[in-house]
Amino acid sequence: MANRATHRDYLYLSPHAAEVESDVRDHHRVRQVGDRDLAQGDWFESPGLSMAYGVQAARRSTDTDTAVFVGQIDEHTAAESSLLLGGPAEYLQDTRRATPDDMTGDMSYPSALFTLLASLSDRDAAERPAHSGHDRRAPSHRQTDPQGEQAREEQWLAVGYPIAAAHSFFGQHGFHPLTFVARAANIVHFESDGIAGRWILGTPLWVALRLPD
Repeated sequence: MANRATHRDYLYLSPHAAEVESDVRDHHRVRQVGDRDLAQGDWFESPGLSMAYGVQAARRSTDTDTAVFVGQIDEHTAAESSLLLGGPAEYLQDTRRATPDDMTGDMSYPSALFTLLASLSDRDAAERPAHSGHDRRAPSHRQTDPQGEQAREEQWLAVGYPIAAAHSFFGQHGFHPLTFVARAANIVHFESDGIAGRWILGTPLWVALRLPD
């Protein structure tokens, strides 16, 4: 890890990342972000996912700003599948994106974003039961039957909607091929027009700009 670190252009780096990653790889399987059996609590990585990133300003004075990395996954097999990584903004190394922004100005339900980001700051997030989809509402095209209508609505506003908002907002600054090691805090599976999809929420150990080989 120490030798490889010199070849990485780090954008985000948690304290003691080298030691933690070494321990993780020694004792856990590190999956790929595209693995269909990726589960809550798993460690996973990407060889260069196209992602946008920035800093979401804290909502209250007692909160902290959050570094956000967001991109789309499963593009060839599922509709609207996305990944969002979030962690303390103090670990963001890229000063070009270190200025906090507030993406909630154009959101009709801004508290959804803060609730989602707060869930990633919870140390026990990866130990809680997976998201059941009983939080808010969803667009009608995700409603496949009367019994599942409310659950799908709740899934969308609690998870899908704030991820989509972050993707749109930070995407204005461009998308970049990023590598990372992260832990899955929550994975929500959904169905859109008969196609299975998922939203993955994670906490990054490190995120780096993929450099040319």
